Amino acid sequence: MFIIFIFPSWVFGWGGWKTLKTAYFTVIYKPGYEIQAWDALRNLEYYRPSIEKLTDNKVFHLPVVIEDVGTVSNGFSDPIFFNTHLFTYPPTAGILGFTENWWANVGVHEYTHILHLTKSAGIPKVLATLFGTLFTPNLASPGWVTEGITVYSESQISKYSGRLNDGFFDAYIGAIISDNRFPSLPKATYSPLEFPGYEGIYLYGSEFFNYLSKIYGEEKFNHFFNIYGSSILSYFSPIFPFIRFDWTAKRVYGKSFPALWREWHNYETERFKDFAMEGKRLTDYGWYVKDLKVSERKLYYARRYGVKTGAFNEIWFNKIIERDIDREKEQTIVSTTSFFTMPLRIRNGKLYYAVAEIKPGYANASFTTYGIYSLLHEKDISTGQDRVILKEGMRAFGVLWNGNILYSKDNKEIFGSEIYMYERATGAKKLLFTADYLVDEIITDDKRIIVSARKDWQNFSIYTLDLETHEFTPLVHTPYFEGLLSLYGNKLFFVANFGGIYSSYAYDFSSCKVYRLTHNGFATYPVYDELNDTLYFVGLNSYGYDIYCRQAEFREFQLPDYQATVPPVFPLNEKEVFRGGYFDNLKTLIPKIRLPIIYSNQEIDLVCCPITIFANKQLFLKHTEGVWGRGFPMSGGCSAKRQGEAFSHRESVVAQKNNERNLSDTTLAGLQFIGGDAVGDFSYFLTMAYDFNKQMPKYSVNLTNNFFAPLQSYIIFDNIDSRMLKIGAGYPFINKISQGLSELWLGLSSNLHNDFSRREVEPYLNTRFRFPTTYGGLRIGIPVERKEMGSNINRMALYTDLALLQYLPNSQLSFDIHGIYDPDNPGTVFSKIRGYKKALDAKIGATFELEYSRPLLRIRKGIWNPNVFFEDLCTTLFVDFGIPREGKSQFSTGIEIYLETKVFFIMGIRIGVRMVANREKKTGIEVIIGTAR
Repeated sequence: MFIIFIFPSWVFGWGGWKTLKTAYFTVIYKPGYEIQAWDALRNLEYYRPSIEKLTDNKVFHLPVVIEDVGTVSNGFSDPIFFNTHLFTYPPTAGILGFTENWWANVGVHEYTHILHLTKSAGIPKVLATLFGTLFTPNLASPGWVTEGITVYSESQISKYSGRLNDGFFDAYIGAIISDNRFPSLPKATYSPLEFPGYEGIYLYGSEFFNYLSKIYGEEKFNHFFNIYGSSILSYFSPIFPFIRFDWTAKRVYGKSFPALWREWHNYETERFKDFAMEGKRLTDYGWYVKDLKVSERKLYYARRYGVKTGAFNEIWFNKIIERDIDREKEQTIVSTTSFFTMPLRIRNGKLYYAVAEIKPGYANASFTTYGIYSLLHEKDISTGQDRVILKEGMRAFGVLWNGNILYSKDNKEIFGSEIYMYERATGAKKLLFTADYLVDEIITDDKRIIVSARKDWQNFSIYTLDLETHEFTPLVHTPYFEGLLSLYGNKLFFVANFGGIYSSYAYDFSSCKVYRLTHNGFATYPVYDELNDTLYFVGLNSYGYDIYCRQAEFREFQLPDYQATVPPVFPLNEKEVFRGGYFDNLKTLIPKIRLPIIYSNQEIDLVCCPITIFANKQLFLKHTEGVWGRGFPMSGGCSAKRQGEAFSHRESVVAQKNNERNLSDTTLAGLQFIGGDAVGDFSYFLTMAYDFNKQMPKYSVNLTNNFFAPLQSYIIFDNIDSRMLKIGAGYPFINKISQGLSELWLGLSSNLHNDFSRREVEPYLNTRFRFPTTYGGLRIGIPVERKEMGSNINRMALYTDLALLQYLPNSQLSFDIHGIYDPDNPGTVFSKIRGYKKALDAKIGATFELEYSRPLLRIRKGIWNPNVFFEDLCTTLFVDFGIPREGKSQFSTGIEIYLETKVFFIMGIRIGVRMVANREKKTGIEVIIGTAR
């Protein structure tokens, strides 16, 4: 906030956000995105009454931020800070199931979040009004409730929209029934590291809500939200659900949720008693398999899967596999740290694949202007030579007979695509034409160009494309989805979900007839081996996706005459929509959390309920709101503790000191205010208190500024203990998700502390690198103090932090080095190593941490009352060193055993025991309890 008063936003243009306003919504957008803003507003206003009825709630002036994050479809809602963000990119086929109109789908989903999670009455409403939406009881709900009701809501738009109508969710329920692996209620709540992962709360929640609607009626949903949102006892339901969560279910449905869950299990067992996969299962992978291709008696396909390597640690892999059909041998031919963005193509002995990359400059603030685009690779299958041939924000590509690349990009001005030709000989990109079809898939042979495309308010269908006339001629066109194409001879193989069942089909160009190839189970990405007359496809089981095959049987299929969706007529009167500018965003800086606080005798008491933990939950959901569906998630690589990121030893020592304030003679009382703008340019944490012992005001201010993103800066001022001012800024000169050097930050911080008697300036460098099985990072900081700058000492120091992580089979080996040269520092510079009560008494030296971690025992069981889930038992073997330049060194070794524990519907807790012995032959056993890292 401080900076914008000095540098008005119109000088730079960073603050050039515009607004469209009604009584219910304030849509915030960048210039150039007004069409998308109008689309979002029209759909929100049109579907608003039905969502209000579903939730029995109404809000006004909701900020809705339109953001371009490149070729990624997403959206998130923040009920605590009261805003919604909608990304501009419509999803590719299958990512979110049916999506006839993106703005209807994402708008309904996110607005349902807001109305459900802000619903309160009675005493909770008073608390929420006084202290912020953090105290809304419906926040204290399991993820399968918060996501279940939104997916249910999005699926009411039409029978061809939403994930409940698509067919995949139903098919997976059939798969878990078939494999006898229906999840318990605790397991569905906590989503352990197994398929469907975090998507489980969407899948199980929406299917459960759909069942409740069919059996008990949709009108009971808002009845439940009303009762649950009006009781302060709901705050304690994450610990003991019977206190209010189950009690409310009994009031509404006559049964507790465990009883309703068992009832639903019985219902699905009967519904899917005949579900079975067709053909022979060739792989035993699970997780994600897609983009199946066949060429020269070999199968090619992409895989994504996660491997647990320790307590709350996992590493994710993205690979392309080559499988020899005759020998049944396979090998990895591509391994990457990023995810695959488009289907594979094979032409003239070369493999074409695209991976995601990021760059700044997009119209968003949530990701500091970074967005996704694609790197198109060409790999010679015989020689292994691999090179990037095209960098673009593509949606689809096809390889022509002459090696040129035909590709589509979304038209940002109107709905549809821009069709480009990339000429290999010259490297030129040529815009051929624009179309009112969104072209999602392109496949070619020497005679034809086939696309999967759609107009607005339709699903993807199959067309032939004539590059000369620019005409799209329908081959298979229904209100359902048709796509995932492959061409073999005179037949086009594709997938359709007619009637909500994913099956494989073929179109014969000779007879112009459609043939059905699979009838039960779930079958996608069909390919055909003409030599053996064999159909290969990607099927589904309870562990995820795998490759299946069967003898090809072409049964003629008559396309039913399905009735298409009629697009709505929007009644919004544009004359009643008001326009505004960046000031509308600045008005949202009003603090959203307002908490009374008391500091006394080194204890900090927040006068609030256990609901505070759900602030963390919503901040987590804000960045993981799942629109990736069954596509490959955006993030790749390692989600372990260090993730290849060098953990700053110096920052850990500073944090340790800040936590050791001596407040034994201090009694403070006051208020804390937390807020930020809707766009995401600014955020703040403000404490205002009064010291009754010293009879003077105390305050702490923490401001972060992303206004000039990707430059990030912050200001921290604190006089609660002694005066401290810290100002810093950093800029990412390199930031990417593909392998190699992935991050290079340069920054500068200034730290005035000890009542301003110490004045320090620290330039720093933070860098990261990543490879499919190896991650690392290095941080170098050079703090400098000079008496000429007002400090009471002269000092120049060097802090280096190096972290390495290596994946080993089902485990990981990590190595951290913290090197310090700080001879003139009067304070402590080292942090304690395990096995010692005191840190190294030195100013120059290094500490080393070597850890080997792996899971020991898979548990995956939980209890509903009290609510707790035990995922896995894991162990870590460690060796720690502390080596000073002078003085006595330290050495310890030991073992840690952790029980991965999850509580409060969302929180992970590391509960463990550490057995350690040091070089002085002193041994000890410690109990470890902490949140998941």
